[in-house]
Amino acid sequence: MTNSKEDCKDKKEYIFGGIEQFDLEKIESEVLNESMYLEVFAGSDERFKTNITPLSGALTGLIKLEAVSYDWNTELFKDKGFTAEKQIGLIAQDVKKVFPAVVKEDSDGYLTVNYSKMVPPLLEGIKEMKKLISDQANELKLLSTKVTELESRL
Repeated sequence: MTNSKEDCKDKKEYIFGGIEQFDLEKIESEVLNESMYLEVFAGSDERFKTNITPLSGALTGLIKLEAVSYDWNTELFKDKGFTAEKQIGLIAQDVKKVFPAVVKEDSDGYLTVNYSKMVPPLLEGIKEMKKLISDQANELKLLSTKVTELESRL
């Protein structure tokens, strides 16, 4: 079955790579329920990209961030539709200092964090920690061997 132009006239044109903000509460109330979930995909094909360089120093940046729990200021920001539930996350001002590409400023000057863009620094941070642990394990093994040699000489 094909859609005619008449059927498609009310559909919003989708532009790949465009930024669109969604009201998550509206999505949760209208789309999501216990038997459904939302999948989000982002264009990541290498052919879309230029000037590709490895992300370095991710661990240093991650260490500067502090995960926090908090409550939304529902009294001051009644128009935002914030819930009264306890939240966990990061402070956007802190994230902007170390990963500015992950933070966006809205028209009123408020900052938002794109948590899905935190995945690459987290991945690289894990890899940097693995290398540190591996290097330390190798050094510990070397020192242990030297201690054993010294003890045998005594």
